[in-house]
Amino acid sequence: HVDAALAEQLRAGAEAAAAALAPAPVAVLHTDAHRGNARITRRGGAILVDTEGLAAGPAIYDLAAPVVLERRYGGDERRVLALLAAYGAAPDDPLLAAACRLREHLAVAWLAGRAEDEPALLDEARRRADDLAAGRDDATWTAR
Repeated sequence: HVDAALAEQLRAGAEAAAAALAPAPVAVLHTDAHRGNARITRRGGAILVDTEGLAAGPAIYDLAAPVVLERRYGGDERRVLALLAAYGAAPDDPLLAAACRLREHLAVAWLAGRAEDEPALLDEARRRADDLAAGRDDATWTAR
């Protein structure tokens, strides 16, 4: 199970990021929008699948998943910039930074929760939590 110190660190980080998102406009969110959850229709349109996480929240949060995936897992920053440009979002938007930070804390908490079945994941979760606490925004994480 997750040790209490790690759980508290992740909770506090997620709460701080969520509080920073308070001024963001609210919208219907997919909550896991990324390339793997998009499908192209026969007519060339795009649809999102895997919709069990639909929720209301800060509109910018849906950009956090693809941005975090590209930046933390060794993706292409050009894809991030193209996505942000398509949405009219600035790369240095503090709300985007808060949304990404929230997404990262939730992702690390999810990984730590899997450690009960795969104990080696706890070390990776701790490393990622340390990256977050130290502000190492350029640290690359391994895909799990």
